[in-house]
Amino acid sequence: MPICLCLFSGIPASGKTTTARRIISLMRDISVTHLNYDDFVQAGICYRDFRKMMLQKIEEFVEEHKSQETVLLIVDDNMILRSMRKEVHNIAKVQRLGYFQIWFKTSLAKAQERNRLRENSLPETTVSNLFNGMEDPSRDINVDTIIIAVDDGQQIDINGFREKVLQHLENREIPPEPPRQKEKVSQSDLHKIDLILRHEISRRVQEAPDAINMRTLSEALNNRRKNLLKIFRESSQIPESIDEVRSLLGNSCTNSSVE
Repeated sequence: MPICLCLFSGIPASGKTTTARRIISLMRDISVTHLNYDDFVQAGICYRDFRKMMLQKIEEFVEEHKSQETVLLIVDDNMILRSMRKEVHNIAKVQRLGYFQIWFKTSLAKAQERNRLRENSLPETTVSNLFNGMEDPSRDINVDTIIIAVDDGQQIDINGFREKVLQHLENREIPPEPPRQKEKVSQSDLHKIDLILRHEISRRVQEAPDAINMRTLSEALNNRRKNLLKIFRESSQIPESIDEVRSLLGNSCTNSSVE
């Protein structure tokens, strides 16, 4: 099931779709599928639901092509936000796909110029807003990002692109490790903490000036002790010293010893 996912990102009129079509026409030894988000835009669907739908389409493609020899999926969208690109990258990790991305970097002026020549041109304010919102893909963490300098007339080198695909098919993404459950504090440690707290409470109560204060102080400190033990039962860390345990009862704690 060697599948490689290549994510095309860049503002409108930066050449993403034209490049994808060129790759399809020239790469004969690898089956290429072009998933262009623009082809699935539906009137009335909210933006969040649309993105969720497209992520599902990527996952469906992977399931449908697991048995094929070698497959390249080009995902084509603006992908201006790092969080958007990360969602696609996460699919590649979970599914153990090859993965890299290409950023079609262009100036706003060049994009506006090219946009005016398109049959279905976008409002200039839309292009401008997308340009201003673009988060630099080359700064994405742990992602191989190729930059195409559109303003300089740069185009993808097909042979170099093929080598990049094969490279990432050989070195596919690694699924993220499931979060490890923290080990809770042992009963023996809880017992030790409880003893220290009881000794400290006893010392403080004995130093109270009268019986009324003793009773009030004892109730307050024991309630505090019970709450602390409840917290430690669900925690993975405990204080490192006796003095730290004592101090949990409040600032009035002194450094007297506990036998």
